[in-house]
Amino acid sequence: MESLIKADQIWLLWAAVTAIAAFGLWAETTAIGLRISAAVVTILSGLILSNTGVIPTRTTVYDAIWTYVLPLSIPLLLYQADIKRIVRQAGKPLLGFLCGALGTLAGAVAGFFILPLGDRAAELAGAFAAAYIGGSLNFVATAKAVNLDSGDLIAAGIAAANLLASIYLITLFLLPNITPLKNWLNRGDTNPRPAATEAGRAPAVVADPLSMTYALAISAAICALGYGIEKAVRWPGLAILSITLISVALATLFPAFFRKLQVGGQLGIVLLQFFFAAIGASASVHAVIAFGPTLLYLAGLVLITHFTFVLIGARLMSLNLYEMLIASNACAGGAPTAAAMAVSMRRTELILPAILCGTLGYGAGNFLGLFTANLLR
Repeated sequence: MESLIKADQIWLLWAAVTAIAAFGLWAETTAIGLRISAAVVTILSGLILSNTGVIPTRTTVYDAIWTYVLPLSIPLLLYQADIKRIVRQAGKPLLGFLCGALGTLAGAVAGFFILPLGDRAAELAGAFAAAYIGGSLNFVATAKAVNLDSGDLIAAGIAAANLLASIYLITLFLLPNITPLKNWLNRGDTNPRPAATEAGRAPAVVADPLSMTYALAISAAICALGYGIEKAVRWPGLAILSITLISVALATLFPAFFRKLQVGGQLGIVLLQFFFAAIGASASVHAVIAFGPTLLYLAGLVLITHFTFVLIGARLMSLNLYEMLIASNACAGGAPTAAAMAVSMRRTELILPAILCGTLGYGAGNFLGLFTANLLR
């Protein structure tokens, strides 16, 4: 379907993405928006606009957000990192992540036996297993590794994986509003979600141009160093982890200086809204419908099984609700979305565990996807 704003109308698309991000933040100043969060409003807005033909589902603007805007936001959000709290909290999300990975594999195997996936059933099961262990970027790598060489099939699989991932992400954001679930899991939570102000956010930070410039310049330098390390080591995905660790180390070594850059957190929140807009806009319902619902069923089954395992594991291992949500997101969505969720839910102590778990999944997802495909052949 041809969109009203074309994929090559770059400035119009940047204006649209900025408007979507602003609308999400504005919505959090209302009673309903505050309850469901700016992130959910922004994702839904992007999804609706792209699937009604206003903006495209694929464009270099979204690629730029993933490549540049998202990494730039990470140091900004970590300038106030409390390394002692992070180290103390890191273990439980990892346990939840492992439960989620096991659930993802179980769901992929179940889909192989239950759903009519055709003669490439094993390969599809392996690709979807990889997609929901460390993020949907693993889908393409695993699909190529198992010779799932049909362009249409890969495109439809990516569309189904991204669409269900967006819906699942929205669901995770809404779960803290379910009081029985919160009470069932939050027995040991000694750090409840901070109360929001009337504007729906933390108290405003007084910003001046110099502080904002310092914050952005340091963040850009950290990103340059992180991607330089990834290029030197030749380990895909290492850049985000390097950026995170460098940011936390600097914030820990020079706390007095970085306390003066609290505006960085506000800038990071704004940049994350661009990221959420791109997530929603990239989810194409039409591409899934055009191919048929089977792949959608497979993605849904894998995510339902994944969530069931995470939920049971969280209860058995005493994870609170937020630890469970971040662990599940890190597994099914990957490090960037999990870190963004931790920030949006004002659980900054879980940013580093989110990225560590997501990075682990990014590295392990392809191997587990290949294992699943070969096991089922």
